[in-house]
Amino acid sequence: MKGSIGIETIAVVMLLLAMFVIINLSIINNTDLVNALSEQFRLQAECKKVAGIISGIYSAGDGAKWQGEIDRNAAVYSDYIDLWDGNSGFPELKSVYCAFYADLNESDFNLASGGIIVENSSGKVVIKNA
Repeated sequence: MKGSIGIETIAVVMLLLAMFVIINLSIINNTDLVNALSEQFRLQAECKKVAGIISGIYSAGDGAKWQGEIDRNAAVYSDYIDLWDGNSGFPELKSVYCAFYADLNESDFNLASGGIIVENSSGKVVIKNA
């Protein structure tokens, strides 16, 4: 039979289409994972930046001051920071933690997102919203 398509040819085309769909679904699922990991790394970098600023202000001594912004709420404890946000676009990324070295004025600080001030007052670090 000249000019007719064999059942084998149709089966091969269907198999190729099925593989194409599976590969595309796999790529779409991995894109969500990559976006979530990217957000995790961005938040961790911001946390480490704030921790570095706190340690640097402590090391710089009395009178050192820094003013800037954070885009998440923060809880600062005696030796670590918890950046958190219950309204994150990624529910699995409610908070990130990082450590710092400094002697704080109080045992802990709760900061709202936005402007913050970090200053060294008499050898103790004070952190507050701007």
